[in-house]
Amino acid sequence: MPKIFSEEERKTILETLVEKGKELFTLHGLKKTNVEDFTQAAGIAKGTFYAFFASKEDLCFAILEREEQFGDKFVKDILD
Repeated sequence: MPKIFSEEERKTILETLVEKGKELFTLHGLKKTNVEDFTQAAGIAKGTFYAFFASKEDLCFAILEREEQFGDKFVKDILD
């Protein structure tokens, strides 16, 4: 049975995934980054990642939505 997180825990996990995702995508790009990289960086289980995002691409879209003003640079960084 999956762990049930409080609203505060969910918020913290989401923020951590977005921040770590941004770092990892910028360093390694979209193709060379995998879900395990995010879960290790955030200190969560793989199943927990999927409770927040269906894929690494969904995480990338969430980051882009939050970072609209930096979106062009972020996209360039992750695709290089």
